[in-house]
Amino acid sequence: MIDENSASSSEYEVSMRHLTCGVKDWTLHSLRRTAATNLGKLKVQPHVIQSVLAHSWGGITARYNRFDYFDEKRAAVLLWEAKLASIVA
Repeated sequence: MIDENSASSSEYEVSMRHLTCGVKDWTLHSLRRTAATNLGKLKVQPHVIQSVLAHSWGGITARYNRFDYFDEKRAAVLLWEAKLASIVA
């Protein structure tokens, strides 16, 4: 058992989430993976999903494509917001 005084706050919070909701073996990264997967289900283009997640581009794309995709990222996040709202409403 992780003790509040001996563990980092994130370890303690993860431990407490497991005890209170029964979900095991997930991290904050699981939220990113869930968002990315569901944005794909919502038909968001993969390059926009990568931009939303702030993944770096490699190779030629990183060198030549400097566009920020702000409007596309905003639209994707609003889609995700609406999906989450429909789940918890």
